[in-house]
Amino acid sequence: MPIEYEMKYLKEMTEDAIRRYSEETYNADWYSNVEYEVLRKMQEGNHLPVYFKEYQILAMKELMRRGYWVKWTDGQIGRNSVTLYRIIQHKEGAD
Repeated sequence: MPIEYEMKYLKEMTEDAIRRYSEETYNADWYSNVEYEVLRKMQEGNHLPVYFKEYQILAMKELMRRGYWVKWTDGQIGRNSVTLYRIIQHKEGAD
């Protein structure tokens, strides 16, 4: 499978997982900054099976392994979307 299709699949699986989590936890389609909460939970391994299916966890972990995550992007009216962004690891003590 070409890399573009793999990334599209990982992004869509992650987006679906976060939407479901947001709906079940906050009763909102995409609660403000919920993607960062899920990222933190993924990094810490906290209570993941409760919220996510195994294939969603695998997709999110693979996306993180590749150095990417999703974020909500406010666009023009009716043009809001979820996009990929590169995760930047901050080193301790770095500015």
